[in-house]
Amino acid sequence: MAHDTLQKAQQKQKKYFDSRAQDRFFKPGDKVLLLLPTDGNKLLMHWKGPFEIKERVNDKDYMIQLHDKTRLFHANVLKKYWEREDCTANVESAGAAILEPEKDDGVAPVEILPETEENYTDVYINPELSDVKM
Repeated sequence: MAHDTLQKAQQKQKKYFDSRAQDRFFKPGDKVLLLLPTDGNKLLMHWKGPFEIKERVNDKDYMIQLHDKTRLFHANVLKKYWEREDCTANVESAGAAILEPEKDDGVAPVEILPETEENYTDVYINPELSDVKM
């Protein structure tokens, strides 16, 4: 009875996993990112790359061209690298302005005064304040 329950639980978990899992396939020449440990801590991982795929060894293993050598990696530590398109080729300028129509609502525009030399002595302090509150 326990064996049957275990098999049912395994089948249920496999069905759930398979519904969300996707196989990763790469072609030779594709650029990929590689999940590797950081230099300071082998337990912290981050994506490095891009690197080029040289060949597909089997369903899940790929030969990757690193800087000076070729190594074998499993597809679980690879992620496709998408190069950014050159978006500046079709754009002449990247500036923007918000233009609002002028409306006459009877409010006078704010006048900007020229800069003046002010300091703390020009500030009015209420004489009823004690020295502690100042």
